[in-house]
Amino acid sequence: MALLRLTDVSKSFGGVRALRGVSFDLHPGEVHALVGENGAGKSTLIKVATGAHRPDAGTVEVNGQIVPDLDPQAAKAMERLPASITHRAMGGGVLRGVTDAMGAADPVFGVVGDVLRIVETQLDKVRPGAERRQALAAATPSIWPVTGGLSSSYGSRRDPFTGSPEFHSGLDIPADKGQPVRATADGRVLTARWSGNFGNLVVVDHGYGIGTRYGHLSRFAVSEGQTLRKGDIVGYVGSTGKSTSPHVHYELLLNGRPTNPLRLLGR
Repeated sequence: MALLRLTDVSKSFGGVRALRGVSFDLHPGEVHALVGENGAGKSTLIKVATGAHRPDAGTVEVNGQIVPDLDPQAAKAMERLPASITHRAMGGGVLRGVTDAMGAADPVFGVVGDVLRIVETQLDKVRPGAERRQALAAATPSIWPVTGGLSSSYGSRRDPFTGSPEFHSGLDIPADKGQPVRATADGRVLTARWSGNFGNLVVVDHGYGIGTRYGHLSRFAVSEGQTLRKGDIVGYVGSTGKSTSPHVHYELLLNGRPTNPLRLLGR
């Protein structure tokens, strides 16, 4: 069954109508274009794969591979992301590569490409966008960097050294020295170096305007520019910098601004 149907589409080339009566049926996974009349007086059926196919329940097709759908924890974290980030992640279209590959020299493929560009926004509304959802899920920090409690939460607090009021931009998670600290989402290491009060600090860019920071590490397990997967070790618990005891200072940044990490984390 077609998701969307366009009928009696015409196309002119150089002021001469070269095609008319073209019909388009947009199906899950492909587009059918029926050219009822062209310069040769022939009827032509063109099928263009879009990759917008959703396989069995519980799975999705990503880059031609059938993989499990999002795990519930990642899905819940994605729902709590700002609209600006989800819009950025889900933007674009799977048909652009297809339409760019169509030669303008062929009137039949030219009209297919033109119409596909026009209906791109309509396709975005009806296709599942499995590949984009998977990519955003992988880039969404949804696991704890280390196992432990909370010695200091996000927000206003008293400075542990001076007692003065201050804003705490992350979570302090106490843990045994040397315990592995893990990346909370896929990403790329921006920095892995000493950073003043944070001591040994790892900063990870997850794309889409999402970033995380891991402070007070005893030592690093990554280098700058390294690609990470969710759960990879970035370093080890320590008490470097301005710190009273072994713990991880963990920050979440959304669109460059510190955000309470508990917004995305589950207990």
